Amino acid sequence: MKKITFLLLLLTVSFGYAQVVLEDFEGTTPTITLDGGLGSASVEPDPAMGANANVLEIVAAAAGDPWQQANLLMQNNNLDLTVDPIVTVDVYSSSPINILAKVDGGGTPSATDSAHGGTGWEVLAFDFSDPKDNTGAADGQYSIISFFPSWAGDNTGNSTDNSDWFLPVDGTTFYVDNISAVAGDVVAAPVSDPEAAPIPDAPNGETYSIYNDTNGYTTVFPFAYDFGTIGGEPDLDPGAGVNLALKFDFTFSGYGAGEGGPDDVSLYNFVNFNYWAEAGVPGFQFRLISNDGGVTEHIYEIGTNEPVVNGQWVQVSIPMAHFTNLGFSSANFFQWKCDPFMQVITDPGVVYIDNIIMTVNALSVNEFDTAQFSAFPNPAKNDWNISSSISINTILVYDILGKKVMTLSPNATEAVIDVSTLKTGMYFVKMESDNGSKTVKLIKE
Repeated sequence: MKKITFLLLLLTVSFGYAQVVLEDFEGTTPTITLDGGLGSASVEPDPAMGANANVLEIVAAAAGDPWQQANLLMQNNNLDLTVDPIVTVDVYSSSPINILAKVDGGGTPSATDSAHGGTGWEVLAFDFSDPKDNTGAADGQYSIISFFPSWAGDNTGNSTDNSDWFLPVDGTTFYVDNISAVAGDVVAAPVSDPEAAPIPDAPNGETYSIYNDTNGYTTVFPFAYDFGTIGGEPDLDPGAGVNLALKFDFTFSGYGAGEGGPDDVSLYNFVNFNYWAEAGVPGFQFRLISNDGGVTEHIYEIGTNEPVVNGQWVQVSIPMAHFTNLGFSSANFFQWKCDPFMQVITDPGVVYIDNIIMTVNALSVNEFDTAQFSAFPNPAKNDWNISSSISINTILVYDILGKKVMTLSPNATEAVIDVSTLKTGMYFVKMESDNGSKTVKLIKE
């Protein structure tokens, strides 16, 4: 099928509203996440060898759930289903298949289906005013559309799970292209990654590490599986090192992990993590889940149990008693999870979380988080002047590619960095003290 994509508003009788192609996979690859053990979802060449043919290939896996899915995050405009509830999609399949599509990340989550005849490329219409799978009718703008390969929809599926779902067949494959709907609001620009979180100072012998890659802790959460959808796991170290963080995007999902256990964590008195929330995020939920014959979830909510702070790293230390008073069995730690604030999808919703650890004692605060600090001028032609209310042991300067170009050891509260010989551009300046570190972006003119 030859793809011809023109983003033009066509005249219609519906008060001038018209469908346009909102994703054709020909430009920047969109964010695609997998749920339920889907085999794969990736941008591939058109199987019919058409012109300009990049399409989304979706492949089922027999080991996954019946409701396995590919989630596509819109990258230019939201799907506006308030004036026209239909999304049209070009779908390629070499055999008949009934496909469920779901919209989320905006109004009421809504799912509906459309049947494919197995004749190659066909244009399918998904009418979200006719909801399926116990969802509601579409009533807003949506940032996510998901596709499911194992939908029966006619009570012929796997009755042990849900009569509308088939058990997945390994390798079941179809392709989607030219996702069209009324164009909604322009999607906001992606959030820039922050600097790395402060490194914990908890002793190894007193720490149980759930998520941390910088301290080499030896007692760790025995990770066995994850669930939900994560927005990414970026490396926030500006230099040659690695400092990963979990990037949550609460515009579409929560995320967590489990073990084969349960595990006994009754030795530990505090649950700690660092978070960085983009401007406007109202908060989020951190959950500890135990299994002592019954699975129970216990919540600490940023934004309710303590005020949310936006745009900077915040260290959270929660007494374990908070969770045990809610019924958490510390001898039967089973899973952890983070969810949107009040479990309501929000936009904006990007939160980074790092250093999820349990400790015997409360963590001390990184002194750089509360220190008075300045770096000027910025931009600078000759010198950056660094001033801090605490002593700086080491200053490391990295270029935009992560190559270290300068090292200083001021051991003082003030320092001058001579940048006259550096090339014009952006640099990362990492300052280290006895009790923490801080990285800032500075520009050389």
